[in-house]
Amino acid sequence: MFRLRASRLVAPSFAFLLLLLGQARSVRADDDVLLQAFWWDSPQGWWKTLHENAYDFAKAGFRRVWIPPVSKDAAGGYGMGYGTYDGYDLGEYDQMGTIPTRFGTRQELQDMTWRMNELGLDPIGDMNLTHRNGGQDEAAPDGSHTWTKFNFPHERFQLSWWDFQHGHIEWKFGEHLNYWNDYVRHGLKEWGTWLTDTIGLKGYRIDQAKGLDPAYLREFLGHGSMYGKFAVSEYWDTNLDKLDEYVHASGAKVFDFPLFYKLQEMANDHAGFFDMRRLVGAGYVSRNPYGAVTFVENHDTDRSQPISFDKMMAYSYILFSEGTPTVFLKDYWEYGMKGQIDPLVAIRRTLLAGGTRTLYADQNLLVLQRDGWDGQPGGVLVLNNHGQDTRSAWVSVKPEWSGQDLVDHTGNQGNRPVQGDGRVELSAGPRGYAIYSIKIPGFDAKNASFAPGPDPRAQAADGIPLDLAKADPALVRAHASPVSGAVQRDGQVDVKTDGVLGALGKSDALKDRIDAATTIGAEDGR
Repeated sequence: MFRLRASRLVAPSFAFLLLLLGQARSVRADDDVLLQAFWWDSPQGWWKTLHENAYDFAKAGFRRVWIPPVSKDAAGGYGMGYGTYDGYDLGEYDQMGTIPTRFGTRQELQDMTWRMNELGLDPIGDMNLTHRNGGQDEAAPDGSHTWTKFNFPHERFQLSWWDFQHGHIEWKFGEHLNYWNDYVRHGLKEWGTWLTDTIGLKGYRIDQAKGLDPAYLREFLGHGSMYGKFAVSEYWDTNLDKLDEYVHASGAKVFDFPLFYKLQEMANDHAGFFDMRRLVGAGYVSRNPYGAVTFVENHDTDRSQPISFDKMMAYSYILFSEGTPTVFLKDYWEYGMKGQIDPLVAIRRTLLAGGTRTLYADQNLLVLQRDGWDGQPGGVLVLNNHGQDTRSAWVSVKPEWSGQDLVDHTGNQGNRPVQGDGRVELSAGPRGYAIYSIKIPGFDAKNASFAPGPDPRAQAADGIPLDLAKADPALVRAHASPVSGAVQRDGQVDVKTDGVLGALGKSDALKDRIDAATTIGAEDGR
């Protein structure tokens, strides 16, 4: 079958081409690990880095990838994107001293999100709906001067004093947009739909949700192509009732800050004084697992209040538990945790589902069971915070496991036989964890691969990368037909090429793929 490998596809064709990758996927509850694919001050040119590593993210089992803000920052190529200047400038206009954003050009962004969609990864956009920065001075009606004049070369969603809220605003990080002004209200929704279609977003992370009315957020997320997509709000609060109110009013999930602070306390207390019974029923995830996105670190906490010790204890907890867990890329790459996190993701995707029950808890030891569902057998987490000793407990597990050996799929502990009455002694090492379940033939958590196909960075037989974006242009031209929207045969101009849909019926020859990519570019005037 013809495989679409051309990443130099232009924006007008992008939303349509995404349909060729299939309709919206059904993601099982424990099949949805979110990767936060950046940290504060991620290097410039980040879109290329994510593009080059997208296959590895898919292979590891991630399903959603949260990318940093894509629009031009008031600080130009230096800003992280949270000080939004122009939502429609994705790195193609000469504004704020630069054409690219900190992370790259619009084309590099689209190449990256296209690759993620192709690999079955859902790009999650970081959305700023509350403020704009970097405006020009203008006179307000009361005679004062404000930095609220925003004029852009594309002339879309231009702003002035009338489009912002004035006076005291509790959560203010710039000129605060008045989203109940009809122009702003509709302009933001149009921008969100345009952005979704232009770069193929499959979900959203809502920045600074405390500054945004949840009723407007529900309206925003229900507009156009944004409708029904994954959304999580940064509602930074530890009050469970407030989180619950925001989830039900907005229709978006929330990050589980109450659980984060408990996990932080557990992990950083490397002396083992934290009482593990405090994790029973902890966090918003225990109240509403479908509305909770759990995490161990993010780009903000990493700078100000990080987990500094035994972070893998916290990751074992969230990757075992219900809710949507998040892995922080700086932990995964920079802090060297990939080798420990990957098996936990594999265990989650292969074994875990269903409700949670507490089998045992004391000062140092916590034993939780996922009951399994829909072909997933479930598993048991043993988490030990004692600083020197391995700890164990006798527990009663699923009756159908009686008489079988339970395997610690993390490899940290040995097998454990289940007695005929369903009782088994399970253990974990000091400041350590284990996840037990039945043996699954052929499953090795440390060597599992969820790759959707061959590595697109691999070389074809003639030396041209399957990823045309990495191919030498001269080599591509040598294999391509000399077309400019039409095919030349024997000096005659014949019919136009089949294009993408016609190409689906062709063989998977390299020349066919190059011809298709070349024709698309010619038809779009590139």
